[in-house]
Amino acid sequence: FTVGVNAPSPAAQTITLTSTGSDVLNYTVAFQSNNVVNWLFVAPQSGATNTNNMLTLSVIPGALAAGTYSGTVTVTATGPGGTAIANANPLVIPITLNVTAGSLTLSATDISFPDQTLGGTAPASQTITIGSSGQSLNYATVANSNNTVTWLSVSPASGNTTSSPTLTVAVDGSKLNPGSYTGTIVVTSPGAGNSPVTINVHFKVNPGALSAPTTPLTFTQAAGGP
Repeated sequence: FTVGVNAPSPAAQTITLTSTGSDVLNYTVAFQSNNVVNWLFVAPQSGATNTNNMLTLSVIPGALAAGTYSGTVTVTATGPGGTAIANANPLVIPITLNVTAGSLTLSATDISFPDQTLGGTAPASQTITIGSSGQSLNYATVANSNNTVTWLSVSPASGNTTSSPTLTVAVDGSKLNPGSYTGTIVVTSPGAGNSPVTINVHFKVNPGALSAPTTPLTFTQAAGGP
């Protein structure tokens, strides 16, 4: 499970219990959060493999601080008439809850640049505001040109949503053939619940046009001269 600090509880998850043979097994369930705050819950806490055999696991993070929390769900089964099960009993299922410091927020996740004419000047760079819901987050950025020629760049390569809240994106088609190009900028943050975030970048290089001076040309030569 992954959830942000002070965010609503994530969706519950389910586990179906079955038996490998034809016998119907009865079971009981115990759960432990391994923390002073009980954040893990399971229902039902007893049943049989032929009916009521789906466990629903829920987490309620409450005011847990950012971090990784572990818990366990222990399933103990008995055979017909309450006979003990020799193998794999009890079954211990590890549960992990990741509470993140917040989520990355970006002012745009899809940008387009004006066309560049082959051999012409590259268009002006564009900026994207990066922030976070919750506390400040450290982040890293990587530009992918999806081409053997690097035409897309981003700065800074790393930063913090408070001290470096602006990404500058630039393109340069001077070494590209005419055509349309799409690249991506991937923003990652270890403390963000929605990491990574991808920014799509669109760019087009147009072929150049042949031009010549429109002023008439006049040539003068003396008769019999060179």
